[in-house]
Amino acid sequence: MSDEVVEKVAYSSQYQDARGIMIFRYDNAAHRPTLAVLAHKHDLSGVKPTETPNREQALAELVEKQPWI
Repeated sequence: MSDEVVEKVAYSSQYQDARGIMIFRYDNAAHRPTLAVLAHKHDLSGVKPTETPNREQALAELVEKQPWI
């Protein structure tokens, strides 16, 4: 394993159901209205500032939303 750090300049990670309905999305795109931080999460309750999840956190959230995975 490398000690290199990956700088995320721009990212978007979305999970949607088989019908194409978004369950949640993390991204760092500019947002209107402006948020206190660039990184944020969209889900069924709206948009909120958040830390960017790592791969393990994102997969854990998928399993939480869809326990059959």
